[in-house]
Amino acid sequence: MYRFTLVVLLLVSGLRLTAQAQSSRLPSTWRSDTLDFRVRVKQMSEFFNRFNHTDEAFKTLFADVTGDTLERPVTLKLLMGGTVKREDALHFIADVSALSDSTTLHLFDNDWYAEVQANARLNDVMYPLTLVLKVEPNSQRDASRWVLVGAQVGFFDFGKRDSTRIINPASHETRFISLYRAFEDKDHLLNYTARDFRPNHLSLLLYAAQQGILSYEGANAITFHFLQIDGWIFRVSPRNTRPQDWAIVALEHVTPEQKEMYRSQLLFR
Repeated sequence: MYRFTLVVLLLVSGLRLTAQAQSSRLPSTWRSDTLDFRVRVKQMSEFFNRFNHTDEAFKTLFADVTGDTLERPVTLKLLMGGTVKREDALHFIADVSALSDSTTLHLFDNDWYAEVQANARLNDVMYPLTLVLKVEPNSQRDASRWVLVGAQVGFFDFGKRDSTRIINPASHETRFISLYRAFEDKDHLLNYTARDFRPNHLSLLLYAAQQGILSYEGANAITFHFLQIDGWIFRVSPRNTRPQDWAIVALEHVTPEQKEMYRSQLLFR
């Protein structure tokens, strides 16, 4: 029987774990169609349970196939996609395993987001757009809902700034008559706003939908961004080789300032 080895090295010195290597030999039956389907993380609820090490069915499956007890570092290693750097994965696994009580994920967490790459039709023309959503809990009903918190759409293009296009500084003496010219300058409207002004694409998107000139045409890809683990940001999306298998595809060790900048960029602020 063909066998292959899954090696999980735990990070050490200087971190919170003592150095050690864990390995388990998995028989080729682990790769059979039925077993492969059971191993995949097919839904995000499964991802949460695997990450939190509370998926008892998966623990039993692992024990039945390998004869070993499934430890949390191994579970976390199995959630890593091939795009994650090994040293980053080991550092992250060490941090999460050392503080297991405070490093669990929950649906009602405040700091995780869904990024949806989608299409919308505006005036019979198809455009790409990005939508960002987060979970909004309702403590009175012990429930939650997804809400839109950010958007970026290609058809809202206000052009580049041109310092020669201005509202005359003496306009207050002429009842701001320059505003007529400003609103007629449709290709350069951004020039008549403050330098730090950023158009709110979500508001514009909702207005276009309300007016009946825009229709949502469906999602192409979804990525989840997790920011609630201290010192870390990670992204989850399907593995390239197995579209029904959610995995950590990007991992960053960050400072609080870097995390705040990441959040602002994600929400298009």
